[in-house]
Amino acid sequence: MTHDRIILGVDPGRTHLVTVVYVDELGKKHTWRLSRGQYYTEGMILRENRHQSKRYEPLKDRFTSLAADGGSLRASNSTELRQYFKQYAAFAEEWWQLVLRRRESRSKFQRYIGKISVLRGFFAKLQKEASASSCADGPDWLWSTADRGCLRFGGPQHGIMWSR
Repeated sequence: MTHDRIILGVDPGRTHLVTVVYVDELGKKHTWRLSRGQYYTEGMILRENRHQSKRYEPLKDRFTSLAADGGSLRASNSTELRQYFKQYAAFAEEWWQLVLRRRESRSKFQRYIGKISVLRGFFAKLQKEASASSCADGPDWLWSTADRGCLRFGGPQHGIMWSR
């Protein structure tokens, strides 16, 4: 470790979406975590999901009956597939009117904004606390990606954080 740099190791996980570890000059270990529950609660994702399930409640039984009556899109024969489409056609108009409401697009956008807000807030807090615990200029980031197991250097920019 150099004295003019802070290197933060970032690792994604299932329970904690982000775990960041930093060992300072004195050997003291600092850890920051963003849990999945914190992410969903602070981002208001759970609230939006509850509101959406209330709005979709009138159609719940109809969607349940699609799979229960033997019809499905993974049908083994054309009779089951026709049965599925026949049941779906009975409420398709009502479904699309519900889904294409302005309220639904706003709800989806609120989830998106909430997710970004939580991540930006977490990394801003982390950067502030890491910089305060060291005399270095600012943190450098060492990213571990869950999909490839490789390491990347760089900050929490939009292209790295929210790429799919």
